Formats: sequence, structure tokens, C-alpha cells
Amino acid sequence: MNRKIFQTSPVNWGNVAVAVVSAVLLTRLKWSFWIDETGMIAEIKQPFASMVRDYTEVFPMLSVYEVMMWAWGRIFGYSEVSMRLPSVIFGGIAVYNLNRSVQRLSPRINIAIPSLVLLSMEPVTGFIVSARPYAMGLAALSLCLRYWVNYTFDGSPGSWWNFCVWGAVSSCIKVFAVETPLTLIGVSMLHNPGPWEGRWARLMAGLTIIIAPLLAQAPVVMHFMNRSSIHSYRGQLPATQLLDFLVYSLVPPVVIVLMATGLTLASLRGSKPISTGNTGSVQTAATGVLALCVPLAHFVLYKATGAFVVHSNYIIAAYMPAAFCSSACIARWVRPARWRHLAGLLLVITATFNIVTKVEPENWRRGINLANATYRSRNDVVLLQAGFYENAFAELLDYPLLSGPGIAYPVLGNVAAIPSNLSEPSRKYLEKIINRHKIDRSRLPLIIVARSPSALVAQYLADRLKRRLSSLEQDGIIVFELY
Repeated sequence: MNRKIFQTSPVNWGNVAVAVVSAVLLTRLKWSFWIDETGMIAEIKQPFASMVRDYTEVFPMLSVYEVMMWAWGRIFGYSEVSMRLPSVIFGGIAVYNLNRSVQRLSPRINIAIPSLVLLSMEPVTGFIVSARPYAMGLAALSLCLRYWVNYTFDGSPGSWWNFCVWGAVSSCIKVFAVETPLTLIGVSMLHNPGPWEGRWARLMAGLTIIIAPLLAQAPVVMHFMNRSSIHSYRGQLPATQLLDFLVYSLVPPVVIVLMATGLTLASLRGSKPISTGNTGSVQTAATGVLALCVPLAHFVLYKATGAFVVHSNYIIAAYMPAAFCSSACIARWVRPARWRHLAGLLLVITATFNIVTKVEPENWRRGINLANATYRSRNDVVLLQAGFYENAFAELLDYPLLSGPGIAYPVLGNVAAIPSNLSEPSRKYLEKIINRHKIDRSRLPLIIVARSPSALVAQYLADRLKRRLSSLEQDGIIVFELY
């Protein structure tokens, strides 16, 4: 028997870990088929001009994705599976390209670990499994990252121009993602200027890193201050909510500015913070920033403003450039390999925790987010219908609408204040909501926030719709979920 059969080469544990994380992500792609697309279907079935008007005036969020879905529906139909299929395809593309980037960066497991954590983080997996532009945006950003990695290693013009093209594409998908490719372009120019040489070129690269994130936030701020915004049902947002949002949205850009300033100064002094030799350090530091920035920002803002911000997908693009900029500085000034090995061990634990921990359902968090609004209202019960028809149905409601605390963006749906005594007018009002909004078993869950011990509205709707009812009580507030 040939003994060579039993001789094996050293195991590349980095690639083994990549395979495990990829399998986890691919199984999570099935979540894309659980997302309600009724609102999207209603919009893209319209003539093109009407759809553009709705997505610029009513829902100010027109992007390449909406245009693509308008054409997709006319070719492949408007079934729920057809509407959700693009998200799965884009998610698969993103996983593939992220893995290619990791494989090139991971000849050893200690270099692979940080990228694995990045892949397993909830915001990234949230992009992959979400419908609408997020999966498409992550697919474009994954191509952007892949060619950036290639350019870092080989410096080829082809990799550079592919990187620029996909960076531009990702910027067109959603304005919230524009800072990521611009920042990567700036970082790449600092590392290997390519067609651009000289001191001024590096200075412009540094300014790009500093200015791009701030400019990218301007449309977001305008969006939330717009009187037609879906979050300001009765005029502008309250000043406290707008302040909460501005503070939260500016956290990542501030981090970027601070780190990019150090990176630019280091580059102007003649050093190259980023190089192939310390790629592992760059990735380790990048993951550290990514892992710490999100929960730290949530904690600080919760303590400072009382706003429990639950949805960071819209500004998650800011964390990646922050990671690359800060990691470049750390890679330049932090030398001890022992520290990097310790960070790798901690990141293994973090990655495992992120993969195996079940994320709290977003609908529960929406309900809890409305608890303070319930306290401030003159009514006993607040009903949140999860959906995508905020403005279209706002005028049909007879009761004043409420906005949740914080940035209010995750509150998707009609928020109606309802008396808890279930008098005849209240029953008629509930029936009107059920009939006009076509609430049935196929709709998304209903969230009801009520003062304890009031539960009549929740029980009535559960019986009427033949839905299961679960509840969570916290500080005299009961959050019901009907599903």
C-alpha cells in the first residue's frame, strides 16, 4: 500500500474557518424569503414616472436598485419569490467575493481570523439576508473590497480600475454607502498611488477620506429633516429625536476623521502605514474597530440620550472605512506581535459568539422602542403595523400618529393610538385598519404596545385574525406581538 496516501500537508486552518463561516452565511440567506415585499410590488407595478415620483417625494430613497426591480418585475413577474430572489443572488455574490478576499489575505490563520469576524458580524449578515438594496449594495462593496485587496498585493492597473468602477456602482446603489469606496480609494492612493504620484496626490487622498464620510451624511440629514419624510408624519421630527439621530449618525464619520487625520499626517511624513507585510495587523485592527464601534456607539448614545437605536444598516458603511483608516494607523505604530496574537484569540471568541448567538427579533425591538412614546401619549394602546405603506395610509387614520424615540427609522408601518376600552367606535376603527390595510395571515407581524394590564386590543386582534399572541412586559409596559 502506498504510504503517501496517508501523508497530508499542513492544514490551512484559515481556509477551513472560511469554509465554516461561509456555510453559516449561506444558510442564513434563506431569511431573504421571509421578508414582506408587498410595498415594493405596489410601487414598481406603477408606470416608471409614477414610481420615480413616489421614490423621490413620498419615499425619498430612489436608487439603482428600485430602477432594477422595476425592470425585473416586468420581465420575471411580481410573485413574492421573484421579488426576493435578487437579494439571495446578490447575497451569494457577496459571500463569494468576501471569501476570495479572505483567502488572499489568509495564508495563516492569525490573518484570517479578523476577516472571519467581519463576515460573521450581524450588520454584514443583515445586509446579506435583507431585501431591497442592502444585499445588492454588499455585493458591489464585496467586489470593491476584492479588487482593493488584489491591488494591494499586485498593484496592477486592472485591479485599480475594477476597484474604482465597483466603488462607483456601490455608491449609486445607495447614497449611504458612498463613503466606503471613496475611503478605500483614498487609502489605496496612500499605499500605492498608482497613476497619481507626489505629495499633493497623497494630500488629496487624505482629504477624500476625511470629507467623503461627512458629505455622505448630508443627504441623510436632509432626508430626516424633510417634511415629506416617512418618519415625520405630522410635520418635522421633534427636536429631541432629530438631535438623537444627528448625534448617532455622526459617530462613524467622526471616528473616520480622527483616524484619517493621523493616517494622512503619517503618509505626508514619508511613511507607508499600509503595506503587504503588515496586512495581518491591518485586518486585525480593522476587525477590532468594527467589533467595538457598533456596541460602543449604541451604549454611549443610550446613556446620553435614552434613545435605543435598533437599526444600523443605513450607516454601517461608515464602520468599514473607519476600520481601514484606524487599522492603518495601528499597523504603523503598534509593533508587538504578541498583542496581535492575543487580539486574534479574542476575535475567535467574538466570531464564535456572533455566529451562534440568535439575534433578537427586530419587531420586538421596535415594540420596546415605542414604549416611551406610549408613556408620552394620551392613549393607552399603540398599534404598529409592520409594512411599507406609511405615507399612503397616514391620511386614512383618524387618530394622531406617533414616532418612536431615537432616529425613528426602524419604525416601518402605521403607528396608531387606540383607546383600550374597546368601545364600539374602537372596534370599528380596528376593523377599518384591518380592512383597508389588508391585514391577514400573510402580513408581517403586528406590534402592540400597551400600558399594563391592558390587553383587550391585542386579544381582540389575535382572535379576529386567528393569530398567535405573545407578550413581553417591561416597566409597566406590555409589548404584544401577533404573528
